[in-house]
Amino acid sequence: NRILGAGHAEIGAYLLALWGFDDTIVQGILHHHKPFEFENNSHSLSSVIHAADNISRNYFPIENELKFTLPDDKFMEKGEHQAIYDDWNKLCQEKLDAI
Repeated sequence: NRILGAGHAEIGAYLLALWGFDDTIVQGILHHHKPFEFENNSHSLSSVIHAADNISRNYFPIENELKFTLPDDKFMEKGEHQAIYDDWNKLCQEKLDAI
């Protein structure tokens, strides 16, 4: 972000738009860090990407970043999201333990 003036979400969305991907996909990528600032749909593509990105960073941290990250508060405020997020985390841990 410091070097290019944009993060991976912005660069990914830009490239997807250049390559002709549907706007729903482009917007889902662009807004996946704060999905509820863009849309209020609890099952939106940006919400799913937000959860997956968060879980993957907790199990496979990027060098020089915080090891454990939390999902957006507005994401977790949606009633079913806490249970789904916990289930996904448990499943990831079980898969990693089996390796």
